[in-house]
Amino acid sequence: MRRLDVLSEQLAERATTTTPPTAELTAAAAAPTFDTILRGGTVIDPANGLDQVERDIAVKDGVIAAVEPVGGALAGASASEEFDATGLLVTPGLIDLHSHGFQFMDDIGVNFDTACLGRCTTTAVDAGSSGASSFNGFKKFVIDQCKTRVLVLLNISMIGAGAPPLADPGDGGSSDDLQPVCGPYQSEAFCSVPHTVQCIENNRDTIVGIKIAMSKSSAALFPGGPEKGEKLFYDAALEAAGLADVPLMCHHTFSTVPLEDCPGNLRKGDIYTHTLHGFESTIVQPAEGDAGPKIHPAVHAAKRNGVVFVSAAAPLRLLDASKTRLHRTLATAWVHSTGLSLSSACRRASLSTSSRPTSGMAPATARAVSDDAI
Repeated sequence: MRRLDVLSEQLAERATTTTPPTAELTAAAAAPTFDTILRGGTVIDPANGLDQVERDIAVKDGVIAAVEPVGGALAGASASEEFDATGLLVTPGLIDLHSHGFQFMDDIGVNFDTACLGRCTTTAVDAGSSGASSFNGFKKFVIDQCKTRVLVLLNISMIGAGAPPLADPGDGGSSDDLQPVCGPYQSEAFCSVPHTVQCIENNRDTIVGIKIAMSKSSAALFPGGPEKGEKLFYDAALEAAGLADVPLMCHHTFSTVPLEDCPGNLRKGDIYTHTLHGFESTIVQPAEGDAGPKIHPAVHAAKRNGVVFVSAAAPLRLLDASKTRLHRTLATAWVHSTGLSLSSACRRASLSTSSRPTSGMAPATARAVSDDAI
């Protein structure tokens, strides 16, 4: 009997200290189900086949927990924070494919978080600011300090594009005549395929490709001339990209390398950037006789082989910036290549159409681009 008395006392004590089951259920029902709900936004999410449709979106523990039609399964759900996104675009974090962020080393380097996060961009791909000998510093002092996710196209030059400019004494000039010369391809000592490949292997989580920015100025001091320097580094970039099995991004302006070689020698998945420039090395052949300007045959062949052509500048920006017929031709060619009408391209352009200086651009060609644009 004594054991029964003790058990009865324990049960009675537990009954006075335990919340009744109905109260527990009530408390659970009152707690927010999600951390955040965005209601009624216009969602664009190509990966999931959503193109300008109104949806409610729920977030839990930093992860998209649900995407439902407005008035659907999330209509009665609660969250710690709710936002009315009616009339606003809601997208996954955007990716900037071509950026430069080695701030304070590169004259064009920006602060990734300042430039990206406030503009819906959560991932930035740095295009060649660092090379094999400067990547570790770039990662420690820039990438690892960012909230923005930063991926890297490693420059084929060991010093990277963000290296300080070199001093050019000119032809027998004195130290008083020194002029800064920027360019990562000024010396064969800056070129090492093995070091580049090893750096990629050691940092596969961050380095996703190789970058080269070809122009005569970038190899102006190379012994034997810029043509020799550009070829050396371009061949090295192709070799390193093949060995590391990563894509190669090529900037190709004012270059001694012919279009037959770049983009002609690029592989499927490689990237030809700044496609829409109107300078020397442009992809557009000038008009001849009664024929209008045409895209160079090597460009057509490269596109058929799977080379990716990107502008790294909005076509409308070029169109707005310059009234030269060549730039209108290039913008039209880009619209043709995307399959959009010009009005659609205008609506979808995401970059500013503010003007840029047009001095030094190639002279106007003639007429409109032919229908064989890329």
